[in-house]
Amino acid sequence: MDTSTLINSSRHTLRLLEKRAASRWRLTTLWRIDSDATIQRSLLRLLAVAHRERLDLVALIHNFADEHRGMWQFRLHRLARRLEAGMSLVDALEQTPDALSPSQTLAIRFATQSGTLPAIFDQLVKQPFNEQLVARAAIHRSVGYGITLIIFLALIATFLNMFIIPTLEKMSEEFGIRPPWSMLKYIEFSQSIARLGMVGFLLFWVVVLLSAFAPVRRITLRRLSNLWTRVSTQRRSSELLRLLSTAVAAGRPISGSLSILARYHFDKVIRNRLLFARNEVEFGAEPWECLERAKFISRAEADAIRGAWDSRMQAWTLAQIATVKSARVTHRFEKLAALSRPAVVLTISAVVLWIAVSFTQHLYQLVHSLV
Repeated sequence: MDTSTLINSSRHTLRLLEKRAASRWRLTTLWRIDSDATIQRSLLRLLAVAHRERLDLVALIHNFADEHRGMWQFRLHRLARRLEAGMSLVDALEQTPDALSPSQTLAIRFATQSGTLPAIFDQLVKQPFNEQLVARAAIHRSVGYGITLIIFLALIATFLNMFIIPTLEKMSEEFGIRPPWSMLKYIEFSQSIARLGMVGFLLFWVVVLLSAFAPVRRITLRRLSNLWTRVSTQRRSSELLRLLSTAVAAGRPISGSLSILARYHFDKVIRNRLLFARNEVEFGAEPWECLERAKFISRAEADAIRGAWDSRMQAWTLAQIATVKSARVTHRFEKLAALSRPAVVLTISAVVLWIAVSFTQHLYQLVHSLV
């Protein structure tokens, strides 16, 4: 299928979505559940095509919302209602958190303020699927796998502590045998866990319930992201440099771009550093040196940008630096994802081995005393 046929097919599909049918219909099946990142990318493509083709965005989003269920359906209908009430696209997106990711919303805000919306839409749509999200999903699966194993292990340990260990202790008292050190430590550890078990159980469900609320989940993830300062800075720097490359290619001044980003960036730490860079530029400092001082780029990267002979080359250099920074973050997440599953398995295996050795030694002592 050639490009023109594909574009015509996409236009035809969007025209069908634009027409509100009397009865609701869905293209997706009842059992299909898309990830948040997939839905956000689909919404982003819809916004880009609607902007380019001058389509009725409210009708498109309402019909797009009907393709989903639960929170996403509510969220998308709310976004459409705000647009229908006369709110601008970027204001509606900012008032509807999680409709797009914070980075995507910031990019659209930046594009709206700097007059580079078509270029930013093209940049966002053409970006390949973020491998960092794939790595994070692998880490989340490892954590879920570990929690599942812990639950099963807790059930087995509860059975052992309630029925098997009391019997073994009674037999040891009758034969005058002191349980082995490993069994005594296991009993001591299990009793400590049992005392904290109810509190931990309640805390677990409190965390689960709070994570169901999008604002709490969003703030928590942002705080956790800030704890890993180096990776967070690399990722934020990559996103900012991509936006600056688009602005530089369009001939926009760096000071104005930094002002927009410093005003609207969602991360307080990054916002303060952008304000510092913006103020230095307005006082006459060289932009790339200011970004270096703000720790968005290294000295070598600043020299590479400074050495470009025109704005087009500078934009290309900024984009390449952003790609390299993003690749570094992706590599770190991939390493963590590769190590997370073995770490979980080895930890659970060590606990199981401890339990097995403890009971084996205890049974051996009992059997040996009978011989």
